[in-house]
Amino acid sequence: MTAKKTTLEKLDQKTLLKYIQPESQFTNDAKIIAFQILTERNYKFSELEQNYLTELKIKKTDEIEQNKFIHPKYITASNFVFISAGLGIISFSFSLFARDIGEVIGGAISLGSVFLIGFLIRKGISVMKHVLLVFFLLGILLSLKFLPVLIVFYPIEAIIFLIQSILQFLAIIYLYRIPKVGK
Repeated sequence: MTAKKTTLEKLDQKTLLKYIQPESQFTNDAKIIAFQILTERNYKFSELEQNYLTELKIKKTDEIEQNKFIHPKYITASNFVFISAGLGIISFSFSLFARDIGEVIGGAISLGSVFLIGFLIRKGISVMKHVLLVFFLLGILLSLKFLPVLIVFYPIEAIIFLIQSILQFLAIIYLYRIPKVGK
């Protein structure tokens, strides 16, 4: 059960002082909030109380770090994105020397963006599934124009592009099948 600051703000100073005692039965969250309220009320803490507050904050930070869980589907989806980016490097390197500097810079930015998306997915940032979906749909729409030419003149790059599209589609499926936190 979590403590609400609005509830604790209604308490008087004497009651809040009971909250911040090390032997009190209240949760660490409630104790930290009580410390915050007393600070806002300009209460002067003893050195012992200040040390206890520091200890509570360290415990809270450790608790947050221990509870940090990244769903395995984020890892799998990021692997698909990284493999897709690796294939992009291979495809890009086939005609690297036949391109002008603007195309090389644009390709490097595109590949860097894919690696960045993969990295952020691996960190468990859920909004990246929407970003990947938007880029994927834009890529598919734009590919309708150049894919027939790619298949005829550059069949290896066309095959790599199709494999990349499949990998990115799989990553999107994995990302959208991750259960929401709290369910």
